[in-house]
Amino acid sequence: MTASQQNTPEEEIAGVDVSQRTGFSIIWVIPLVALIIGSWMTVKTYMDQGPLVAIEFKNAAGVIAKKTKVRMRDVEIGVVEQVLLSDDMARVIVKARLTNESEKMLVEGTRFWVEVPRVTATEVKGLQTILSGVFIGIDPAESGQERRKFIGLDKPPFLANEDGGRFFNLHADSRGSVNEGSPVVYRGIDVGQVVSYEMRGDGSGVDIRIYIKAPYYEHINLNTRFWEISGINLKLSAEGFEVNTESIVSILIGGISFGLPDYLDQAEIAQENKKFNLYSGKDQAFERSYETREMVLYFDGSVRGLEIGAPVEFRGIKVGKVTDIRLQFDQQDFAIRIPVYIQIHTDRFEMIGEMDKSTLLSSQGSGAENMQRLVDNGMRAQLQSGSLLTGARLVTLNMYPDAPKAEITIEGNRIVMPTIPASFDELTGGITTIINKISAMPLEQIGADLAGTVKRAKELLEKEELEQISTDLAGTVKRARELLENKEIEEAIHSLNSALKETEVFTKNISTTVTPQLNATLRELKSAARSIKAMADYLERHPEALIQGKAGGR
Repeated sequence: MTASQQNTPEEEIAGVDVSQRTGFSIIWVIPLVALIIGSWMTVKTYMDQGPLVAIEFKNAAGVIAKKTKVRMRDVEIGVVEQVLLSDDMARVIVKARLTNESEKMLVEGTRFWVEVPRVTATEVKGLQTILSGVFIGIDPAESGQERRKFIGLDKPPFLANEDGGRFFNLHADSRGSVNEGSPVVYRGIDVGQVVSYEMRGDGSGVDIRIYIKAPYYEHINLNTRFWEISGINLKLSAEGFEVNTESIVSILIGGISFGLPDYLDQAEIAQENKKFNLYSGKDQAFERSYETREMVLYFDGSVRGLEIGAPVEFRGIKVGKVTDIRLQFDQQDFAIRIPVYIQIHTDRFEMIGEMDKSTLLSSQGSGAENMQRLVDNGMRAQLQSGSLLTGARLVTLNMYPDAPKAEITIEGNRIVMPTIPASFDELTGGITTIINKISAMPLEQIGADLAGTVKRAKELLEKEELEQISTDLAGTVKRARELLENKEIEEAIHSLNSALKETEVFTKNISTTVTPQLNATLRELKSAARSIKAMADYLERHPEALIQGKAGGR
């Protein structure tokens, strides 16, 4: 090849035919596929991660982010993602991610709590958390408005078993010894428990919620009565001490029992959430309900020991109770009165005849007239001791035929029943009168006179004539002894004793039946006594008459 035929590099490059391609290169397929897969996985992960909920707790001891689980019936349904403090630093906010299946549970009424080991008087809970760590429990509501923020409970709620039991509400004046978890007992068998209690909004009492398991709730009807069974019930009656108690658990933490009084019939089975009253004891729960009338009593003496609720009795039968005790001061005459208001159960009086019991204690019309008839026959109210141990007193109604005449009055719609002083007040008044009389006696003058008498007696004893008096007295006693040893005298004394015994028997007979001959008999007895006395005096002066007879009779 000649030099002229050789081409330079530039000439060779310039001779290359360069053409520019257009369209999509296959090399971009790989990153595009990777982007699509990544986006799809991101969307799928977001869609599968479930809802995020925020739960506020007072404290969250043991709750750890990314570790603490959310469980329902021991099934894991979520995990805690964050644990934060609220803006005011007063509460703890726990954010947890739940599964998609849990979204339907996040409605108003769903409850969350932190499950930790808990030991109560009735049971031990949460022991599994000692090994597995604490977890957040959930009790979903059946329906409600959708929510994502909740207020956590301080302790686990009561979870009813799947036995078809029922909840009931009880109203009481005070909680007493009832606690959450206290048993509900029926005929000695634990059939439920106390779920919760809270004070009423107006502060007038306590509302207690209980749960009764199936099928025991079928024994609760509209006439059922509930009462507390806490502690040991001691009752003193005419038959002695009576001790009533339930289980040891009820003694320690209280409890509730229920039953149906004998005088009430079976009624319709109570529906769930039915409201009942809770009584302090079985006696109060089974107490009959009566038609009542109001009365007022005025006592002049002290009413110490009488309390509201004290019984009102008629000849030992309870016919009412004391409802109020007041103290009234009259500014005009400066008189003080103590009105005692009582409630009478008119159904306790079974009327025989034409008198209508519905109007017996009425303050109007025939009711007042009928009550006046009872008062005219001696009905009065009186305070009496109910217990010597406690000093408690009660009100009694009884018939006192010798009571002074009285008229009933009306105050408002109440009958004012006349009263008589209590026996204790009468005794106190008598003792006071005696003390006043003793205080009025001239004790100093009596003491001075007594001292003078003792001095004169001492001077008399120191005289020589006393020896002669003693000698004569000894002789007289000797002669009297000889006289008494005489058989005829013994017979006379025996006859005298017999006559006295017959007189005593006769006196007892005439104490019950007075005869027209009473005065004559007494005169004869008096004459006989004088004759016997004359004979005894004569025999003392002439003992020889027992042998020789009277001198004039020879």
